[in-house]
Amino acid sequence: MDVAVSATAAARCPHCAAEVTPGDVFCEACGKQLVDGAVPPARVPGAPAPGEEIGGLGGASGVLAGALEQARTAPPRRPGVRAVDLDLEALPAACTVCGAAIAADGYCADCGAPAARPRDHWSEQPAPWVALVCDRGQRHAINQDGGAIAASEEAGGFAALVICDGVSSAARSELASLAAARAARDVLAEPRPLPASAPVSVPGPSAGDSADSDDSGAATVPMPVASRPGGTTPPSVAPSVPPSVPPQGSTSVQSRSSVLAAALRDAGAVAQAQAVRAASDPPEDNPPACTFVAAALDATTLVVGWVGDSRAYWLPDEGIPLQLSTDDSWAAEAIAVGFSREEAERAPQAHSITRWLGRDAPDAVPRTLARRLDTAGWLLLCSDGLWNYRSEAADLKDLVTSVAVETGAEPLALAEALVAWANAQGGHDNITVALARVG
Repeated sequence: MDVAVSATAAARCPHCAAEVTPGDVFCEACGKQLVDGAVPPARVPGAPAPGEEIGGLGGASGVLAGALEQARTAPPRRPGVRAVDLDLEALPAACTVCGAAIAADGYCADCGAPAARPRDHWSEQPAPWVALVCDRGQRHAINQDGGAIAASEEAGGFAALVICDGVSSAARSELASLAAARAARDVLAEPRPLPASAPVSVPGPSAGDSADSDDSGAATVPMPVASRPGGTTPPSVAPSVPPSVPPQGSTSVQSRSSVLAAALRDAGAVAQAQAVRAASDPPEDNPPACTFVAAALDATTLVVGWVGDSRAYWLPDEGIPLQLSTDDSWAAEAIAVGFSREEAERAPQAHSITRWLGRDAPDAVPRTLARRLDTAGWLLLCSDGLWNYRSEAADLKDLVTSVAVETGAEPLALAEALVAWANAQGGHDNITVALARVG
C-alpha cells in the first residue's frame, strides 16, 4: 500500500522506531523491510491517528486510542476490583537531556533529542498485593510488550493478570499486545454469576478433588473457540440462573474454577479480536501478532491460560515451585521429544513460537490449567525477557527469594527489581513482570 508522508513529519521504522526516509524499502538501523517501501509519520499527540487520515489503516492505527477510550469509559467490574490504565502516548513536558520543552512532534524544541516514551518503562499497581512492570530492555528500540492487571483492594480477594508479548518481526505488534492485554483484563474482571452449566457451590472439598485439574479432570485442556476473525464474541457474562440441587461431589472450588475457566475463554477470544484489529486492511503478509498469558485468581482458586511462550509460575514459600504454562514453541516441542531444556532453549530457533494471537494465527484458543493455592507464595507471570535468564521454576524461585531479601515482599518493588536484574543480564528482549502475593 502507499502511505502519504508529510514532508515536515518525522518518519520512523515500524520495527525499531529509527528515523527513515519516506520511500525506503529497508530500515538502515535494523535492516528489516518496511511496509511496501513506505512508513507512517510519527504520531503527533492530539492529532488524528494516521488511519483516520489515510483510508485502509483505521483498524490498525486506532487500536491504542480505542483501548484508551475504553479505559476512560470504565467497563463494569466485580465489586471492589480496580484497574489503572496509563496513557502511554503522553509526552513529557520537559526534555531529559537539556530540560527544554518537548515540541508536538515528540522532539526537544532546543536540542532535538527524542522525548522519553512512557512505554519504554511503566508500571501499574491497582492494589497493594499485585503489581506489573513493563520495560523496553537494553537491545530493542521500542517496547512491544503489553500487560494489564486488576485486583480487589484486600489481598486474598480477586486478581486478573495478563501479559502479551508482541512479535518483533511484525510491524505494529505493540498495538496488538497492549490492546489485547487490556481487553482481556477487562473481561476477566467482569462480574460473573454462576453459569447454567456450573454446579452450585457447596462447602468444602470432596475427597476426589485434584489440585491441578479443571472440572473435566484433565490437567491441561483446550478451551472451545469463543470467536474467530470475522466472527462475533459471545456475551462474556453468563445469565444468572436460579439455584438448583448440586450434583453429588461438586465443590465450591469446582464452581469457582468453572466460572474462571469461562472467563479465560472469553478473555482469549477478545484478546484475539484485538490482535486481529491491529492488522491493516487489506492485511499485510506479516500482520501484527503477540503471545498471551493470563491468570484469574479468586481466593484460593487459580486458572491460567496461554497462547505462545509467555509464562505463568507458582512459586510457593514452602514447597515445589511450578511452571504452570507450557510453551507453544519449538523449544518446548524439542524438550518433549528428548532434548534437554538447556539444549532446546539455547538453539537458534528456540523462541520460534507455534501458536500466537493475530490475523494469521493457526490456533488462538488458550490452553488452560486450574489449581488450588493452599499455601503462601508468589504468582508470577512474565514475558521471555525475564524467564530467558532463569527458565526453570526452581531457579526462578531462588531469584525471587534472593531479590526479595533486598526489596522485601512489596510486589511493585520486587517486580521493579526483577526487571532491573533482567536488564543487568543484558536485557536482550522487552521485559514484563506481573506479581500477585498469595497468602
